[in-house]
Amino acid sequence: MHEWNKARVIKELVALYDKGHEMREKEIRGIDGELVRAAYRHYGSWVKALTAASIEPCYIPRTRWTEELVLRELTRMMASGESMKAVDVNRNNQKLYRAAGKLFGSYPEAVESLGVDYGAIGVARRWSKERIKSEINRLFREGKPMNAGWMRENENALHLAAQKRYGNWEAALAAVGIKDYGKIRRQEKWTPEIVTDRIREMYKAGERLDAAYVMEKDRRLVYAGERHFGTWREAVKAAGLDYGKVHIDKRKKWTKIMIVEGICAKWKMGEKLSYAAVSKSDRNLVAAAVRHFGSWKEAVTAAGLDYMEVCRNLKWTAEDVIKEIWRLKGNGENLVSTVICHGNERLFRAGVSRFGTWEKAMLAAGIDYDEYRAELRFTNRVENCPSLEGDIPANIVDMMN
Repeated sequence: MHEWNKARVIKELVALYDKGHEMREKEIRGIDGELVRAAYRHYGSWVKALTAASIEPCYIPRTRWTEELVLRELTRMMASGESMKAVDVNRNNQKLYRAAGKLFGSYPEAVESLGVDYGAIGVARRWSKERIKSEINRLFREGKPMNAGWMRENENALHLAAQKRYGNWEAALAAVGIKDYGKIRRQEKWTPEIVTDRIREMYKAGERLDAAYVMEKDRRLVYAGERHFGTWREAVKAAGLDYGKVHIDKRKKWTKIMIVEGICAKWKMGEKLSYAAVSKSDRNLVAAAVRHFGSWKEAVTAAGLDYMEVCRNLKWTAEDVIKEIWRLKGNGENLVSTVICHGNERLFRAGVSRFGTWEKAMLAAGIDYDEYRAELRFTNRVENCPSLEGDIPANIVDMMN
C-alpha cells in the first residue's frame, strides 16, 4: 500500500463522495480512519481537505440550535436509517435531544413536525424494562406458571433479561404488580369454582366488581375469569350476579365514528393533531384511536385528513418542490444535496418529506441525480453553466405554468 500524500487523500475523498457517502468527519472516520488522519496531517483540518477536493463541506453548526437546524438533523437521521426513539437520541446526541425539547416542547413533537407518526416508531429490539414487563404481563394473562423454574425452561431469554434489569425474577414480577411470589411458586391453579367463589366473597364484602377495580386488587382473578368464561362479565354472571348492577364502569365507550368526530372537532378548533400533541391534551382519544385503527396516523387519515398537513403547516407540495428544483436548475444553481441542505434548507426538507430522499425529489423532477452530479464535476464553475430551461420535460413545463 502506497504511503499517504495529498494526491491520495484527494483521490480517496472523491471516491467516497462519488459513492454517495455523507462527507461528515464522524461518518468517514468509521469507514476509513486512516484517511481522516491523513487529511489532518496533510491539510490541517477535515474541512480544508474537503475544500481541496472540491467537495462542499456539510456539517451542523454547534454554536446555536434553531428549529430549522433541529429538523434538518432529524431529517438526516431518518434518511440514514438511524434510530428515532427518544431514548436512543438522548443517549447518542444529547444536544439535539435537549434542543428539540426546548424549541418544540418535547422531542416527540419535533419528530411529529416532520410528518412522522412518533407513536408508530418501532420498539427497540433489545430487552428494555418496558419490553420485559410487557412480556411478563402477556404470560400472566395466558395463565402460564410464573415461577423461575418454568421460566428458565420455557422463556429463558426473558428470565435472563429480567434478572439483569431487576436483579432477580421476584423483583421483575413486583415491577408489574405481581407481589405475592409465594403463591406463584406454589403454582395455584384457578378452577371455575375458585373463580366464582372469589367473586361471591368480594360481593358479600361489599367490594366493587367492575373489571378495572378487580384488576387493581387481584388481576389473576380477572385473567382466570376470562380464561374460563370468555369475559369477566360472563364470570360474574356465572357467580349468579347481575353484572349490570354490580359493576361501575365510568369509561367512555369509544366507537370509530366517535373517534373520527373527535379528531374532526379538534381540527375545526385549530388544534394540532400530531401524536405527541394530542397525547397531552386527550390521551383517551389517542388510546381509542390506536385500539380501533391500529395507529394514530391511520385514525387521522380515516377522518379524511392528511396526517403530514395536520402535524405542521406544510407550505410545500410535491409540485412546489419540483417547480423550485427546475427554477434553480434554470438559473444554473448547484443542486447537490450538500449544497441545498445549507443554502435552501426549506426546499431540502420539503423534498425529503415529500419524496423520501433528495435524490428521489430530483428524479421526480426528471433529473437523474448521479448524472447531474457527474456533470458538475467536469465543469469549471456552476455559474458558467448554460441555462437548462430548454431541457425541461413538457409535463414539468405545464406544471410550472
